Amino acid sequence: MDEPTARQVLLIQAIETAGSDHPLWTADDRRWATRVALESADPAARADRFIAVRADAAVRRLSPRAAPVASWLAHRLWHRRWALAVLLLGVVLGFVVDTVGAGHRVNLLGTGVWSLVAWNLLVYVLLVLPVPNGWPRRALSRRMLDLRSLLRGARQEPVFERVAQTWASASAPLSLARAGVLMHLGAAGLALGVIGGLYLRGIGFDYRAGWASTFLDAAAVHQVLSALYWPAQQMLHALQWLPYVVSPITLPDLAGFEALRLVGGESPAASPASSAAPWIHLQALTLAMFVVVPRLVLAALGGLRALWLAKRFPLQLEGDPYFD
Repeated sequence: MDEPTARQVLLIQAIETAGSDHPLWTADDRRWATRVALESADPAARADRFIAVRADAAVRRLSPRAAPVASWLAHRLWHRRWALAVLLLGVVLGFVVDTVGAGHRVNLLGTGVWSLVAWNLLVYVLLVLPVPNGWPRRALSRRMLDLRSLLRGARQEPVFERVAQTWASASAPLSLARAGVLMHLGAAGLALGVIGGLYLRGIGFDYRAGWASTFLDAAAVHQVLSALYWPAQQMLHALQWLPYVVSPITLPDLAGFEALRLVGGESPAASPASSAAPWIHLQALTLAMFVVVPRLVLAALGGLRALWLAKRFPLQLEGDPYFD
């Protein structure tokens, strides 16, 4: 069954398992709903079809009696425009963050871009690690929107607390998939904003590249940056056949790195060798490779999973005394 049908089923389940006859839904109402389902559903159909038909009949009978029922079912718990809004918000935040600073000097050992890459790599590791059983469900349930606020009159009807609890538990896989889509799109947007900020600010300012370190010498910096930028360099080599792609970039030799050293906080000489353009290209490509593309792929996979779960809601019928 799909998500709207599952919401109806769980709503009726929460009311009918409240423990005693409820003024809004009596034993006669239950028998009536069962009779309607028996008359409407194909005897050869699956059990979930019978349950869905019965819940639909029950909701149509119950809605005129209880405004919270119609209010809850009419309230949309997910809007696709949220995904676009989160992506655009990430782009804006990334653009506002100036990873270079007021000195217009790209610190090759700066932590701005690399902190963003490291954070995303840590997220990827956490995504593949085993998660304690039930932890995401409990965490999501604690942070879900209080559904009672969506049910007008729920304060006078404690039974609707069961509706919120039942839905929070059953919809956790779907809600987690949707939350993952927003998380990945926000991260991708943040990286896109940082890349856009680097290039747009580079149009109006003359960025210069250099490095300074208390503990590292030119040889160590050469090794570190060669390792960090190696993936981006290889990608440029692989894409050099494409039009409008930056030519492969070769890092300076040891003497070149020594020339880029910032002594006493002074910028390196204004020469082509110290131009930050090649380094900005490498940083942008690194962000694209390790943040933008993986996050967009994960968002797409999460969106497909959420769509699948919304069309085939994972409602467990077997083994539940109510559904039996």
